[in-house]
Amino acid sequence: MKHEFSIAHLTALSLSPPRLVEVAARAGYRYVGLRLNRVTPSEPLYALADDRALMAETKARLADSGVAVLDIELARMGPENDPGSYVPLLEAAAELGAAHILTQLPDPEFNRAAERFAALCDLARPLGLGIDLEFVSWTETSDLDTAAKVLRAVNRTRVVPLRPG
Repeated sequence: MKHEFSIAHLTALSLSPPRLVEVAARAGYRYVGLRLNRVTPSEPLYALADDRALMAETKARLADSGVAVLDIELARMGPENDPGSYVPLLEAAAELGAAHILTQLPDPEFNRAAERFAALCDLARPLGLGIDLEFVSWTETSDLDTAAKVLRAVNRTRVVPLRPG
């Protein structure tokens, strides 16, 4: 059986998306995951939704290399995040041909988190994007049981719990 691998942008966050695609192709990866927004103030910002030149260069590298975008990071939806604020990220992901949006729910209020997650799913669906709920220890959705509870509550298709690493 042949395995296809994806390199996550966090592996080499200092590389711009086009450069990461080049490196992935040379290393034999079939896919890349790209981080298109900042999660911490100190990390680089690759705002392909706003930077049309960077978007065009990234798409050209993808076309030239045969590498595809598997997922986009990160819709980190805490209490202060409006799902609608992620529309530019979702549209950029769709333009790149991504399959999934990685999402975290660092929100102590379960019902609010589930409601906002459902809204993100609804925004992503017409763009052909799946939403992956990443359960990580430093968020309120820290394990598979809690992630499954969110997924049952939102009752949407094309969502999956995703363990990092």
